[in-house]
Amino acid sequence: MAGNEELEDTAATISAESAELATKSTMLMDTYAAVAAELQRVGAVALAANVIREQRTEARRMRQISELDTGVLVALSHNRDAKAADERKRMRLLDELRGNRQRLSATKANLQEAREILRGKKRALFETELALEAKRAVKAFSLYELGEGRTRSGGAEGKRNRAQVLDRLVRLGQGISPAQRNDYAWLSDAWGCTMLAEHGDDWPAVFAGWAQRLVQAHEEGDRTAASKLMHDETQRCVGEELALVVP
Repeated sequence: MAGNEELEDTAATISAESAELATKSTMLMDTYAAVAAELQRVGAVALAANVIREQRTEARRMRQISELDTGVLVALSHNRDAKAADERKRMRLLDELRGNRQRLSATKANLQEAREILRGKKRALFETELALEAKRAVKAFSLYELGEGRTRSGGAEGKRNRAQVLDRLVRLGQGISPAQRNDYAWLSDAWGCTMLAEHGDDWPAVFAGWAQRLVQAHEEGDRTAASKLMHDETQRCVGEELALVVP
């Protein structure tokens, strides 16, 4: 305890010349160390050794001066303490920076996850709305409006009403593929003509049953039901025509 008080008393009487000498020497040795490290990094080992020798020479010189001037010794001690404090501060700032980066990274990951969840919920809501729209479309038309009990299954009006229902059905879930969408107008018309010829007056009721089952399949989680139906029926009903059209 007495030693610390004595050092504090001595520090209070450090001359400006002693403080300046200690500061210049400390800066010089730090410069030697930085230059030597850079020379070693680029492979100039011999030059680095010379610089290190100069650094050691300066250190010996300051030790000799310190033995004669207690003020210089105290000033050097203060410089070392200040340097150590600066290094601690730098490390603390680096730790804080790393912590901030980690928190930022975690926040970004959480934000991205939240966006994915929101996208999924929006998609689910959109698909639910499509399913409800399709269900309403099926219910909006009576079997009579779809063509049941009418000449040629309702003729142009029945065909138009069935087309409106089908257009909503093919947008359920993932919908139909781009290739199917590209040929949709032709395929739906050709499919309707084939089914009318195949089922005759029963076609409107058969169509309504298929529409209900497709909506139910979507509600049960089959998001590709519309595409699979279009593919299967295309192959079954107009596969030969496609083979002639598409080389």
